[in-house]
Amino acid sequence: MKKITILTSLTAVVATISTLSGCAMYSMAEKEALAKGAISDIRGKPKEVHLAYLKCYALEESKKDTCRHAVERNHNLQDIITSSSWEYVLPYRYEAERLGFAQFLRDNGRTCKGINKGLLYNKEAKAYEAVCTGGNAYKMRFNRKAGQWVIVK
Repeated sequence: MKKITILTSLTAVVATISTLSGCAMYSMAEKEALAKGAISDIRGKPKEVHLAYLKCYALEESKKDTCRHAVERNHNLQDIITSSSWEYVLPYRYEAERLGFAQFLRDNGRTCKGINKGLLYNKEAKAYEAVCTGGNAYKMRFNRKAGQWVIVK
């Protein structure tokens, strides 16, 4: 009887802490479903949304989050605004950035169907390296004064 009471009490405490902290405990299947839903949701948004997220990418962390929240409010992205799950938010934002990079390259006359991995920063070139799914690679730099991306030749 004591073991059941202790276990029940412990379960109640963990559930209360999870609720209070805004954290939910999801199974792997639930996490995967949330991530797939997030990716599907952002892919359905117009390219302007993807490009808006791209402007936040190179900002320092303290400004990046503020920028992302502004994008979400300005574009009325209720799917992410109302989400309380990092399992949804993180894949949503990550996919938005990847889509933004690919769209930026296409808008600037480069061939890029998509980007499978996040960009890596090359210290020597002082630029981010984007590798597109077809194998094309480009270097990009964020011009902080102008607040826009440029392709490094």
